[in-house]
Amino acid sequence: MNKYNSKINYPLAIFTIGSMLIPTVLFAFTAKWFMLLLFGLLTAFVVHMFMNTFYIIDGNMLQIKSGILVNIKIPIDAISKVKKTNSLLSSPALSFDRLDIRYTKYSNVLISPKNKIEFIEKLLESNPSIDVDQKIMSVH
Repeated sequence: MNKYNSKINYPLAIFTIGSMLIPTVLFAFTAKWFMLLLFGLLTAFVVHMFMNTFYIIDGNMLQIKSGILVNIKIPIDAISKVKKTNSLLSSPALSFDRLDIRYTKYSNVLISPKNKIEFIEKLLESNPSIDVDQKIMSVH
């Protein structure tokens, strides 16, 4: 089993968490307890997601985990293509330096493993027929 943590875009993380912490602190000082609870829970949820977004390759299975909401399992044999993308679509990726994993006929998921080359090499060990964008493999 190989675990790959998500690459984190720290300015994005600071902006996201900071934009939730500021109102949380303000609600605490103004005794708006319902809003404090709401923003406190939302902030905890996002922090949990940032700390628990990772990808596991176990045998012939790729598991994509992000917080408590995302738990996707993809047979590596079903993966047909891996390409680089900077898409801003919502996904279990904490960076805009992303990989677009295509599987089955019409499905894809965007992820951002820290060590993309090692991650792709591990996928290729299980499924050498994956079409990999060579731009990914030529960047060190």
